[in-house]
Amino acid sequence: PDRDILEIFYNATDGPNWINNTNWLSDEPLGEWHGVTTDDSGNVTRLILDSNQLSGSIPPGLGSLSNLTDLRLSGNQLSGEIPAELGNLSNLTSLYLFGVQLSGEIPPELGSLSNLTTLNLSSNQLSGEIPPELGSLSNLTRLSLSVNQLSGEMPPELGRLSSLTELWLTRNQLNGEIPPELGRLSSLTELLLGDNQLSGEIPPELGSLSNLTQLQLSGNQLSGEIPPELGSLSSLTQLQLSGNQLNGEIPPELGSLSNLVQLYLMTNQLTGSLPLSLTGLTELSIIYFSNNAGLCAPVDDAFQQWLQAIPITDNGPNCEDDPGATTTSLTTRAVAVPGTRTRLPQPAAITFQPKRRGQRVGQGNNTGGLIGFLNSGSIAASYANGPASGADSVVDGAGKADDTRSFGTLSEYLTLR
Repeated sequence: PDRDILEIFYNATDGPNWINNTNWLSDEPLGEWHGVTTDDSGNVTRLILDSNQLSGSIPPGLGSLSNLTDLRLSGNQLSGEIPAELGNLSNLTSLYLFGVQLSGEIPPELGSLSNLTTLNLSSNQLSGEIPPELGSLSNLTRLSLSVNQLSGEMPPELGRLSSLTELWLTRNQLNGEIPPELGRLSSLTELLLGDNQLSGEIPPELGSLSNLTQLQLSGNQLSGEIPPELGSLSSLTQLQLSGNQLNGEIPPELGSLSNLVQLYLMTNQLTGSLPLSLTGLTELSIIYFSNNAGLCAPVDDAFQQWLQAIPITDNGPNCEDDPGATTTSLTTRAVAVPGTRTRLPQPAAITFQPKRRGQRVGQGNNTGGLIGFLNSGSIAASYANGPASGADSVVDGAGKADDTRSFGTLSEYLTLR
């Protein structure tokens, strides 16, 4: 029967025009046909015809090769849909059909391939949703569905693939949130979900993937803050978060990623300064952090030396042009502004920009404000939408004010001590 099935396959895929069709349709044993391997009984166990100029569609009868363990037809010009009958290949361990122009949906019957370890359907024109039945492939170690037209949400059933080491779903049209169930994939080393339409926050459960070396989430619509739990990914070498809508500050826990080589943070809405803890990333060779809402590099000498030693950067902005300046965030208590009806809210978070002594700072614009002078020099801040009138203030935070001063208008220049 296997001979008959192979003859049908040959005719359906334009066998006469294959690059190599040695012994096909001859009386030679099937094991002598190019790309065919048989067992001692003459049953076909492997069919490997990658990049052999096959064209046409895959015949459903191929699903009757009951002893087949390895089917590889990648890099050809096949078309049409994946036959649901391939789900009958109960002994199959490897199925490679990438780059062959297949279309239609992924048949849920593939979820019956209980011995399957590798499923690669990348670089086709497959559409529809990822069938949740694939979550039943308990022996699967590699699942690659990248570069297709798959849509819908990622099925949480994928979190049941306890043997999975690689999950590649990049460059599709997947939407919805990343299932937190993926955090159960304790063997996972590569999670590539970039260039989709995924939204919502990054699940903190991903921080449980202790064997993960690559986390690629770029080019989606992810929002919220970067979860500090990602700092637990001790094996991580590549972290790609660029091209999303992430906000907030970079968690200092990322400085614990001692094996990190590539860090991509650009084109988000991130703010604040890069944490000084990143200087512990001694293996880093690429860092991109430009085009954010306010993310910048500290002007701390040690940090700047570390940053300049990284071979590839995108020249993201420094937090302060003045190399002798730093940025300090303090909080003011609510105080009345004499002669006005305005009262500063409680608490009011204000960022102060220290300048060098003797330097003139802060030409005002008739907005309310307060001036605090620190032991290290003077700091100036304006508070929007308030009247131009002086006020005493109480300053909390990283430093203590040695005095405060009242002023009439913010339009005056203030010379520091």
